[in-house]
Amino acid sequence: MSQPWWRPESLARRRDNLAARGRILSAVRELFAAADYVEVETPALQVSPGLEPHLKAFRTTLQDPREGRARPFYLHTSPEFAMKKLLAAGLPRIWQLAHVFRDGERSATHHPEFAMLEWYRAEAGYRDQMDECEALLRQVQAAAGVPALRWRGHSADANNAWERLTVAEAFDRYAAIDILATIDDPARPTPARLAGAAAAIDVAPHPGDDWETLFFRIFLERIEPRLGLGAPTILYDYPVSMAALSRRKPEDPRLAERF
Repeated sequence: MSQPWWRPESLARRRDNLAARGRILSAVRELFAAADYVEVETPALQVSPGLEPHLKAFRTTLQDPREGRARPFYLHTSPEFAMKKLLAAGLPRIWQLAHVFRDGERSATHHPEFAMLEWYRAEAGYRDQMDECEALLRQVQAAAGVPALRWRGHSADANNAWERLTVAEAFDRYAAIDILATIDDPARPTPARLAGAAAAIDVAPHPGDDWETLFFRIFLERIEPRLGLGAPTILYDYPVSMAALSRRKPEDPRLAERF
């Protein structure tokens, strides 16, 4: 049986969310404008699908009237690469709220199309951007007019003191795993050591698992549900193999300055 494409009661349930969204967008623009950021808009269509092996881009075809042939294009999975080209070209502070597209994703936390906020600042370290992230979330929470950010029965008040936790600390605290000790090759770690550590805490390795797949299975089962409770958590210093286009950490070549 077909369903009506539009229901008045559905819009009524979302009206308050739409109003809050408008206030949040205004607050985001005010924050970046006050910090001398330039809002940019990079193309969604790209000639390359990107380099991240775990992301699948939507493919489309341009019927090019000038060349008289069909040309393959891809919808971007992130504006990161295009924005970093602008940063390298000399723009010191840029931000964008972009619609991005990822094929093969559909769950409670992943969608084939969503809005992604990215911002970049030259001559600043990743800890400076952590501070900006805190300021941003506090301004967003104020614009939403709520005492805390809520999701799936949990809450985090952005006005509380934030927790800053390295990836290694998180694995040690919540999974009793020395994640750095499982990295035999920083560029492409093999899964054997991490598979053994996973099995020891009853997280089952599967045939064909690579190191990153095991990392995320442990993270999603044992770590992520315990982060951001009461106050937001910043997780930082990722293994370098998981941080394309991020700076390698000078003090430890196994890590990258990603958060």
